[in-house]
Amino acid sequence: MIGLFLFFRSIILKIALALLVILSLIGLSYLVYISYKMLRRVQKQEAQEKLPSQSVQKDHLRSPQNKQTK
Repeated sequence: MIGLFLFFRSIILKIALALLVILSLIGLSYLVYISYKMLRRVQKQEAQEKLPSQSVQKDHLRSPQNKQTK
């Protein structure tokens, strides 16, 4: 009777360990997904911030040329 109890106990512990590993992997993959999503958002915002500043710099570069040609 005790041997049967120990057998089921070891099976239950193995199942619990497997579930813990699976849930840990799911949680880790979710964290990686969220980090990737946030990184893409930051890169997108930085790209949008750079575009107007580059166009302003180009306007400053063009304006002296326009003054010299006139």
